[in-house]
Order: sequence, then C-alpha cells, then structure tokens
Amino acid sequence: MHEILHKIVALNDSLLPLLKEKQWEEILQFTTERDKYIKQYFELVPLPDPPEVIAEVSSYILENDAKISQLITEDKASLIDESLSLQMNRNAIRQYQQTQ
Repeated sequence: MHEILHKIVALNDSLLPLLKEKQWEEILQFTTERDKYIKQYFELVPLPDPPEVIAEVSSYILENDAKISQLITEDKASLIDESLSLQMNRNAIRQYQQTQ
C-alpha cells in the first residue's frame, strides 16, 4: 500500500476515538488533512495501488464516515434535548420568580 494511502487510513482510524471524546476541533483538523491526502493520492498517475486495494480502502472510509455521521446525529439530538430541558427549567424558574 502506498505511503499516502497508509496516512489516509491512519487518519481515518483516529476519527472515531476523537468523536467519542467530542474533540470537535481535532476531528475537523483530521478530516481536512485526510481529504487533502485523498486528493493527493488520486492525482497520482498512474495510481500506485491495485484497484482492489483502492476499493477496499474507499469502502472502509465510507463505512467509517457513515458511523461518524450517525454518532454526530445522535449527539446533536442529545444536545437539542439538553437545550430544551434547560430552556424549560429557566422558564419554570422565571414563572416561579414572578409569583413571588
């Protein structure tokens, strides 16, 4: 496997642990760097790896991105629920204070 493809896989492997720790800045940095390497790789002529390897790595990246997207969606829903709960609590406190 070509060096750039190794870097792409390594960066891809780093994303899920960062997501579980909610390290948003690092996730952005890693995905940006990974995308840069993907672009560099596909600019190589001819491609240095057999099509089967490229397909396997591409599939792996897509599966990982789908997992990441699902986790982000779940986290977003959780944050929305927390925000609504906080808003309801604030409203309840304001109403209580108005009755005093």
